[in-house]
Amino acid sequence: MSIYKEIRTDLWELANNLDRHTRKKLELQVYSNIVNRMEHLCNDYNECSVFLEDMSSTIKELKENDGELKRQDIRALKKVKSDVESYLEEEHDLVRKGKYMFRYMTVGIVVGSIVGYFFMGYISVGALLGAIVGIGYGTKLDRDAKDEGYQI
Repeated sequence: MSIYKEIRTDLWELANNLDRHTRKKLELQVYSNIVNRMEHLCNDYNECSVFLEDMSSTIKELKENDGELKRQDIRALKKVKSDVESYLEEEHDLVRKGKYMFRYMTVGIVVGSIVGYFFMGYISVGALLGAIVGIGYGTKLDRDAKDEGYQI
């Protein structure tokens, strides 16, 4: 059995052992999406093997706990997710979900504050309008990235 299928099976078994709240907190669907993405992008197994083996061992450890997760187990799984997402961003030019929205919201708040201060006399109104415009534009870019297949 390939490591991709093994990880997917372990994720499915882990999800069945957990309650709904914990499953939602862990975002197990994101891990499945990451495995699918890596299967299509990593032509050379050696390139991604470190991340896949790390993810596989962490998921197996969680699965062996039979739904009794500790805070350190959850942190370990989220660290693996963060490492893999960083690798996919750097090596394969993919973007995380919501990346553009957060970036342009911040830019919108800053630009809106400046415009609000100098042209409107109210920083808060400018910041609000800038945030709205930034969120709208960032959401559009996130949607485009998802449609083009660049989102993790």
